[in-house]
Amino acid sequence: MDGNSRSSSKRAKLLVTKKAPRIKKPSIKQQNELLAIENKILAIENEKMREALRTYRCVSCLKAENAYLKAKLARSFRNAAAILEADAQSEAEVGFSSTAPQISADSSATGPLQPSAAGSQDEPRE
Repeated sequence: MDGNSRSSSKRAKLLVTKKAPRIKKPSIKQQNELLAIENKILAIENEKMREALRTYRCVSCLKAENAYLKAKLARSFRNAAAILEADAQSEAEVGFSSTAPQISADSSATGPLQPSAAGSQDEPRE
């Protein structure tokens, strides 16, 4: 029996040593997959950090840009108000463009474009 136990223990060791590479291979593949995923995540974070550094502006720069944009907006509002005011004045002088021209009562029978010396009112017009 002593010989059988030794041979069975040798067999067990042999089986364990043969299975060890097969067991390690999937775990190595899993580790490689996890490392590849982690590498992709780090690459994305790295790109985000680079973009943040490219577009970085200090507080004083932001304040200066904000003041510039506010002044530009105020100029735009002033220009728009001046244009609207000029349009309102021209409409008040000329009248609204959407209304029909005013025709006097005495010219309505002959029409505003008919010459008065062309003939009598009884003659047919062409």
